[in-house]
Amino acid sequence: MADDFKIEMRTLIHNARKSHHISLEHAFSGSKSSLSRFETGKSELAVDVLQDVFERVGLSFFDLHVQTNDLTPLWQRTCDALRICIGLNDSQRANDLIKVYQRENQSVPSPLNHVYMLLFRCMAALCELTPPQTNLLSDAEQSVIINFFKETQTWQMLEFTLFQYSQWFLKPVDAKRIFMGMCANINNSRLKDPSYLYRLAFFDAAIAYAQNCLLTKRSPDFTIKRLQETRLLFHTNTERQIQLQLIELVANKQVDRESKIKQLTEILNVIAELGMQHQHDRLHWWVTLSLEGGTQQNV
Repeated sequence: MADDFKIEMRTLIHNARKSHHISLEHAFSGSKSSLSRFETGKSELAVDVLQDVFERVGLSFFDLHVQTNDLTPLWQRTCDALRICIGLNDSQRANDLIKVYQRENQSVPSPLNHVYMLLFRCMAALCELTPPQTNLLSDAEQSVIINFFKETQTWQMLEFTLFQYSQWFLKPVDAKRIFMGMCANINNSRLKDPSYLYRLAFFDAAIAYAQNCLLTKRSPDFTIKRLQETRLLFHTNTERQIQLQLIELVANKQVDRESKIKQLTEILNVIAELGMQHQHDRLHWWVTLSLEGGTQQNV
């Protein structure tokens, strides 16, 4: 079992490094030959050294199939914490988290840190609970994000998480192109497989994209179909199921506005009754903006 785990770790690190186009020199703060020997099974690396490698190549504990946060990279912890800040509208905490990330990575910068910082800055802007703006990124910064996804052949937790948030700040045509590329690499058979590690990550990224489509008056039909035609729905939690219900209802052209508002209110009330107030507030805001002419009093 121990040997199997070592082989799995070597393979995961090697594949992540190659898929993100990260050289041995950038993936390891020590001698690049040491990491090369580890990847080929000729030597071992200490746990603290492995943790540094994980952060540099974008791996998380999900990739290692373990039930501990000990090896979760800082970018993932920061992203998770910023997600909570968005729900709580806590811009001060968000900016503090970004400062900590910058400070921790000054001495050993990862080649992906620029992408992370663009993402974190935009996530912090979401804490203001104003409509997402597509001009938060300059053209040059948009290119950095787009080029990162352009070469993606195997979607892992890093890519799903980055897309889930960065697509809010990309031009619609670029967000669509990236999402279609994701779907081309994640086929239905993988999503129907309960052992596929990133099924819920795909779901969350697709939900965020569908919400963005409705906010910008684009059709989310393709995204909804992708989610509906898999068995993924049987394994989602209540919040995820409600998010899809809201998207389906807002997008349904067969339901008149008055009936739609009534049903949307009932669904949002379920979220509040479950004690998820910040999720309720965030979804309430999104639904209101998605309904043309909607106001905070309408829903």
